[in-house]
Amino acid sequence: MDKKRSDDKKVLRVEDASAEEALRRSEARLRLILESAQGFAIFTTDAAGVINSWYAGAAQVFGWSESEILGQKCNVTFTPEDRAAGEPEKERETARREGISPDIRWHQRKDGSRVFINGAMHLLRDGQQDGFFKMGRDETAQRQAEEALRRSEERLRLILESAKGYAIFTTDADGTINSWNPGAAQIFGWTEAEILGQNIEMLFTPEDRAAGKPQEELETARAEGIAPDVRWHLRKDGSRVFINGVVHMLRDGHLNGFVKIGRDETAQRQAEEALREQQKQLQFLNETLEQRVQEKTAEVHELASDLIKATQRERQRISRVLHDDLQQRIYAIQIQLSFLRDRLPIESETAYGEVSDIAQELAEIVKITRNLSIDLSPPILPGEGLSHAIAWLASRMREQYGLPVELQANGPFVIPNEDLHVFLFNCVRELLFNVVKHAGASRAVVALAWLDDRLRIEVGDDGKGFPDTMREQEASRQDDLPHQSIGLPTMRHQLTLFGGSLIINSKPGAGTQIILMVPVREMQQAASPR
Repeated sequence: MDKKRSDDKKVLRVEDASAEEALRRSEARLRLILESAQGFAIFTTDAAGVINSWYAGAAQVFGWSESEILGQKCNVTFTPEDRAAGEPEKERETARREGISPDIRWHQRKDGSRVFINGAMHLLRDGQQDGFFKMGRDETAQRQAEEALRRSEERLRLILESAKGYAIFTTDADGTINSWNPGAAQIFGWTEAEILGQNIEMLFTPEDRAAGKPQEELETARAEGIAPDVRWHLRKDGSRVFINGVVHMLRDGHLNGFVKIGRDETAQRQAEEALREQQKQLQFLNETLEQRVQEKTAEVHELASDLIKATQRERQRISRVLHDDLQQRIYAIQIQLSFLRDRLPIESETAYGEVSDIAQELAEIVKITRNLSIDLSPPILPGEGLSHAIAWLASRMREQYGLPVELQANGPFVIPNEDLHVFLFNCVRELLFNVVKHAGASRAVVALAWLDDRLRIEVGDDGKGFPDTMREQEASRQDDLPHQSIGLPTMRHQLTLFGGSLIINSKPGAGTQIILMVPVREMQQAASPR
């Protein structure tokens, strides 16, 4: 009997040891689980909320080590405002009454930063003393992301609502409008309630709808991710608005719609079209004016040509009168005087001398009329180059007035336009006459040169010149120059009729240079090589 009792005690001791070992292993496994729960704050408190166990996850989430936190009330993990509001006590009361109390709020770490915990406090009962078990997951990053997303969405909403002058709206894959910002309502005239559920086709003009532009635009955005939308659109009231924008494809794994963004550029486009119309009208007016100017210029040139021709014809007529009429009559008078002188008695010396004087005067008159006839219509002009005509003129100036004239010309300078040829010759002659009459010069130079399609003629002398003030007066077309005969202003004006110009360079004691520039576009075909 005693042996049986002894064996039973041994069995009980073995069973107790096995149970203790199993409990130890179970507690160790539980602790291992609790210690391994990274990202989860797990700890226990007594009935007053004093922390009596603190696991690695709690240390990781809150920052306090186990030795730092044990013995402190769990209130330290709450934010100051929640502690002031009595939230820790409320949480324990709820858990004590209902067995569990949700704990989804911002908490405070050891370093003062905040952490968002999604968890709960559970009531612990072991038959003797109540306590609490608290477990929560760190969702700070997720909550911050949600908060950032919420702020971003709020900012986007504010942007869309504040984007005055911009139409921003979205559609589904078929083009049905499913969002509509205030800017779109302002630009197109439809309210959000009126437009949602409508197809974007209603925003296009009838001609664009007939041409399939809405579908074409969505197809382009679907194929390329973006499609330009720069065209006239239709408002609710039937008026038109010019939109400069784009259509973007929206995709979140599969096509789910489009977003359209456009700026109202109606006023700008209308201004551009008005400007283009004005430019077109201005171009037309310019072309018309240019044509009229060309016509008037041609008329002026024709008048100038006619004037030169008339002047030259009149010169030739007077020359012929002098040569064919006046000179012949003078010759006849000379012959008659000769006959009269031969019939005079020898003793009539006085009458004989008077007749001889008259004959001498008539000879001088013949010489004057002959020179005047040649000056009025030089025989060298027709069919000759300008340099030949001026060479003849130079010899005449030396012969008649004793003025040496040097001609600098490397070719004949044939001018196809006979009127211009005559005019330029007369200009050079008039300038040389001025040198004789006013300059007090010992010599003169006439230089001819080509400058591209322009003829340059310079007439210079080594005479007394004249001051800048007088040259400025000449540039202003004042008629008080000592050099003028027919007048340099008149010469300048006549040159402008041929598209030419006149330049005066002169200083007292330094001589004078008069430069004539005139376009002669046919010269290269007609002139000798330069």
